[in-house]
Amino acid sequence: MSMPTAAQIEAAVALPTRRVRVYLTGAWVDITSDIVDVEGDYAITGGSDDGVGFGVARSPNVGVTNARERIGTAWKDTPIEISFGFNGTNPQFFIGRITEVEEDRRGGRWTAAGYQELIAATPDIRTKLLRRRPVFTATTASSNEDPDNAGSETGIGNIILWRSGGRPYEQSATYPAALFYYSCQTAILAPEWTWLNGGDALDALNEICKAAGGVVYQSEDGVIRYQEPMSYGVGATSVHYTDSAGAKDAATRVASGLAQFGDIKRAGKLRQRVVDQIRCAFVTRRLQGVQRIYQDTTPRVIEASSAITITLDLQRPQYTLQRVVATGYTMRSTAATTTSDVTVTIGATYAQQVTITL
Repeated sequence: MSMPTAAQIEAAVALPTRRVRVYLTGAWVDITSDIVDVEGDYAITGGSDDGVGFGVARSPNVGVTNARERIGTAWKDTPIEISFGFNGTNPQFFIGRITEVEEDRRGGRWTAAGYQELIAATPDIRTKLLRRRPVFTATTASSNEDPDNAGSETGIGNIILWRSGGRPYEQSATYPAALFYYSCQTAILAPEWTWLNGGDALDALNEICKAAGGVVYQSEDGVIRYQEPMSYGVGATSVHYTDSAGAKDAATRVASGLAQFGDIKRAGKLRQRVVDQIRCAFVTRRLQGVQRIYQDTTPRVIEASSAITITLDLQRPQYTLQRVVATGYTMRSTAATTTSDVTVTIGATYAQQVTITL
């Protein structure tokens, strides 16, 4: 029997394929023909090698080497999608945004990162004081995710994702131009009090996630997901082996000049861990009655028919703002100084920050 030709072998083998697309001028553009190489890494655990490591997983990163310039000078945060597969089928592997470019007339290299980078770049997220609310709440097609909407009961983790430009994946048809999408399960932790008072949004998300024993990661479809610990390991797996030549028996394969069947092996390993106790640190807080929580004695001058805006940073969080009082004096050159009412307009009110206009 003669050995099969290269054409016969290639016809019986599913070849690896890839596809690279970038989002330009409102549409995805396939640039696979200009791509020389793609490399990257992906992790879905909480920043460690432990399969149930809690916290925010490391952001996926990829490097793309291209043969010619394709995205112009406005490359910052250009969406990019990379798929790998076999025989023309390309399951999605990575969606992110380009964060670094090195190019010349002969081509260059792009670096892209996942959407955790957008969360880290979001400044100064503040919230009101939230009471007995799960730190993550389930996203659905009808969940009220906008924290500015009346009646919204979304978790503080959801608020971080929303303020960072994300929108619920289950409502993607409502928000087709969202920076990214997120999908959350309900957390098992609902503290007595939670709030945000600025700082690094990604660090805050990581601490909240670890406190709840969950994982925040970017899945291969580009969605930022929160998974609560009680759902770890839930589901079923199945493995199927098929012959791309049509499941022909050995005799038919020989008669057709195809290679004989080779050996096939499968190995598996199961490691089980049982959680018998969970420990965490906490700060005891209680709700107090009405009291003065801030006093500012800085003298300020307000010109006639004008106003000034002042931001008050509070040492302790406030649950309900009762009132803000200011005392003013009218200064005259020909008469005695007299007291005068100052109109106080309360603006944005958060747990540890209040903005007022005098």
